[in-house]
Amino acid sequence: MGIIESATGVEIEGAEAKFDMLPLNALTAVEVLSNLDEIADQIVKRGKESERWFCTLAGTAELQAIMRTVREWVQEASQPEGEFRLLDRHAQGLGRHRAGWPAVVDQLRSAASGGILLDDFVEQSFLYQAGDRKPHGEPWIGILHHPPETPDWLSHSRIDRLLLSEPWRDSLRYLRGLVCLSDHLAADVRQRLSHVPVTVIRHPTPTDVSQWRGGNTLLQVGHTFRNTRLIHQFPPCHGWQKIRLLGTDGWVLKHDQTCMSQAVRPVVDTEVVDLSRQHDHEYDRLLSESVAVCEVLAASANNVIVECIARAVPIAVNRHPAVVEYLGEAYPLYYDDPRDIPGLLADSKLQETHVHLKELQQAHWLQVSTFVEQVAMFVDHCTKLEPQPRPQE
Repeated sequence: MGIIESATGVEIEGAEAKFDMLPLNALTAVEVLSNLDEIADQIVKRGKESERWFCTLAGTAELQAIMRTVREWVQEASQPEGEFRLLDRHAQGLGRHRAGWPAVVDQLRSAASGGILLDDFVEQSFLYQAGDRKPHGEPWIGILHHPPETPDWLSHSRIDRLLLSEPWRDSLRYLRGLVCLSDHLAADVRQRLSHVPVTVIRHPTPTDVSQWRGGNTLLQVGHTFRNTRLIHQFPPCHGWQKIRLLGTDGWVLKHDQTCMSQAVRPVVDTEVVDLSRQHDHEYDRLLSESVAVCEVLAASANNVIVECIARAVPIAVNRHPAVVEYLGEAYPLYYDDPRDIPGLLADSKLQETHVHLKELQQAHWLQVSTFVEQVAMFVDHCTKLEPQPRPQE
């Protein structure tokens, strides 16, 4: 069933065949929805004497089920190709960042012009305590952020918990597609939801930012799914100052305390300067004059990774599969043990890393505009597909 434009609005092509019981040649979406009671009632009464699709519907003999099916036909037929709309809510990322996810949502919102519902942060909708936790009762496409695996003490953030939540399960019948920010996450999601189209679009970041100028600061940034105690767990580095940049929100400090209690490595350096969240211009200056250090505990996309790529700032990081997707197999500053970090700080190694990151900056995926274009292409693809039946559990 297609759509056509008319003076009265969007009309459903072929509606005269499906709804010939009403005295109209073609029904507008508004007319169909406003006449659902009458349409469903007549389908039940005339099912056995009408075309085969009538019989299929009438076989249920459930008025509410028929009304729901007709509503879905109308909603899907009325979706403009490649167009979407966002939920009316404040953009949220995994914590607060220099730009982060809210900067991406701003661009998505600028491109939104109606169409299918795009949930830019599925975990916020169905998992977070501060979220609405209301099911989506219409066709929708979602963007997933959380990694597929977490330590046991971060189990509240697991995707398993999301997929078991009642709002998610109630929304699943309307789900038309999912965007993941890494292949690492997508592989897990495809295994769990084999009937749902899944694509990977990498997390972008603003690129009009200060570039690396060198310096003698080792900077640990962020907290989400990261070891916030890393910078204390490798030896002092001669000629380098250690700074830890950490938010002061209650849940961030609680995570930091948990990292301390769960630590499998001893503290070997207490000479670390702690700073709270900085203003954007100060953060840009600090990052561009530092070498970053990070240990991810779980990952899909990671803001500090894409921010370092955008600035060509060397970052010493553990070799996690999702991180390797963004930095590449040949990235020079991976470590297997944090005690190896001091040995990575030779000038030649840092310059090699800087050049590697400058090459990564040429990738189109880093641009926010590219992300928006790829989302629109995926929306267009999903809205043209026939929804697949959900496998039996």
